[in-house]
Amino acid sequence: MSQTLLRRIDSLERRIEALESLPPRLAHLELQLVHLRHEVRNEVSAVRDQLRAEIKAGDKETRHLMRVLHEDLIERLKVIQEGQRSLQTAAVGSAREAESPPWRRR
Repeated sequence: MSQTLLRRIDSLERRIEALESLPPRLAHLELQLVHLRHEVRNEVSAVRDQLRAEIKAGDKETRHLMRVLHEDLIERLKVIQEGQRSLQTAAVGSAREAESPPWRRR
């Protein structure tokens, strides 16, 4: 056999050996990808659960603040109504006093 042919055969043998080592390496890489996918899924799930809990807590706090503001508004409206009633009562009293004869006025 010629040297060229021997070199080519040797080169082919090395290439085949390299190709034969690929399946175990690919299997290892596949295992790593499966592991990574599992870890990512768990982390995303944990983040999602945490966000849901934070949103729920925020919703609860928002409802509480809305309730406090609503109660404050109701109290303010009551004060305004009482003030208007007082002004109306005073105005009616002043009008009646102005209509009464001078000897009946205080």
